[in-house]
Amino acid sequence: MRYLLIDPAERTVTEHDPRKLGREFFYREIRCDIFERVAFAPGVDMWVDEHGLLGEKPDPTFFTVAGTGKLFSGRAVLCGRDSLGNCRAAPAGVTIAKVAALIVFLGGETDVEAAIARGEIMRPESAIVSPGGRREVFWTWHPSAGVAP
Repeated sequence: MRYLLIDPAERTVTEHDPRKLGREFFYREIRCDIFERVAFAPGVDMWVDEHGLLGEKPDPTFFTVAGTGKLFSGRAVLCGRDSLGNCRAAPAGVTIAKVAALIVFLGGETDVEAAIARGEIMRPESAIVSPGGRREVFWTWHPSAGVAP
């Protein structure tokens, strides 16, 4: 099952072919305890460290997908998804060159803050929106701390 690995520390996108995509595979490749699925393209998912932006790891490295404004921390795996939401091999059209053209490696926290200041990415935060439309932010990313002040 072919997949692509995004590694912001190495600033690379590489292709691999494990026997099976599964929970242990994601733990090993993404190097985290809790991972989450992010829609990357139709039929393609990106699996990332769910807690990557919380500042729990030393010397984190970051990336964004061009045009999304979203920030990601640590390694990510791209693979396919079937109509039932199950992991499948990355589609043949998902190539290293195409993915690398979409990934913007940001390096460390100083680079992230500069990209936020330039308006290239949004400051990551989590919020709740009430039925009346009131938005309450309960977590905002900050360099080195990773938690709200």
